Amino acid sequence: MNDYCIGKLIGTGQFAKVYKCEHKETKTPVALKIIKITSENRNDIINEIQLHNGLKHKNIVYLHGYFRHTDRRKDTFVFVMDYIKGKELFDVISDSIVLDIPTSTKYFRQISEAIQYLHLHNIIHRDIKPENIMITDDGVLKLTDFGLSKRCSKDEFCETYCGTTDYLAPEIVNERSYNYLVDNWALGVLLYEMVYGNAPFYHDKKSRILLNIRKVNYTFPSNSEDFIHVNDVISKLLKKKPKERLQIDKILEHPMFTVLVEEDSSESSGDDESVDVDSIDDLADDLAEMTTNSARKNLSSED
Repeated sequence: MNDYCIGKLIGTGQFAKVYKCEHKETKTPVALKIIKITSENRNDIINEIQLHNGLKHKNIVYLHGYFRHTDRRKDTFVFVMDYIKGKELFDVISDSIVLDIPTSTKYFRQISEAIQYLHLHNIIHRDIKPENIMITDDGVLKLTDFGLSKRCSKDEFCETYCGTTDYLAPEIVNERSYNYLVDNWALGVLLYEMVYGNAPFYHDKKSRILLNIRKVNYTFPSNSEDFIHVNDVISKLLKKKPKERLQIDKILEHPMFTVLVEEDSSESSGDDESVDVDSIDDLADDLAEMTTNSARKNLSSED
């Protein structure tokens, strides 16, 4: 931690805080995600590192490395990530109320390519939403936050109920097993929100949102010719039966994208400042020892 100048707080979560920082020697700006380690989140931290570490795609925030930091007050793990000069997609939508179709289409293509990359590496994100997508000042989207992600092949199914209410797929709401196609559903919700300003199943009451999702109850505010292709993609993603949802390769071939200029599809090189990194096995051992020692300290204090 002494290698970095800690700057302003740029994000918070239940167990984590994110700071804009600068490497003292190289003057490289980075984002440090500092996670307080507890017995409850130890396995989640290991999972997030295992999944995020090594991902190299132009539309995914790059993880340079991670390390453990311990002081008298707490034990933490620190993720060293790209600092994104820009803002969350959530803020962009909020500021604009709605995004025009060319902008929405451009953004949607980028995030779809990021999810396609994850699925090719057998990773389900499980928390696609505007708050987890950063936009650089030059309009490049970066997917973040792999805290709920899971390694799962296309033939495997998951059981854990997780995600953000507005973006939950019907099979998760109904507490059934699910696979990678929950991400495809979430992409449909995301596109709808970018174009129309609200999630398709939005309601003031959470129970009503869940009911709308179960029944796939939504409407299109506009059916004008300008919205034909966008509405078609949304309707083909928001299918109750997962197998009927549009696959991402078919999304990227959709006529909705024919007006876009082809973008450079090269992935980020990842040739950035290296950080000393423990092996995953050592990481698991370290965290287990830390939480055990913490528990012993708590027991001692109670005696």
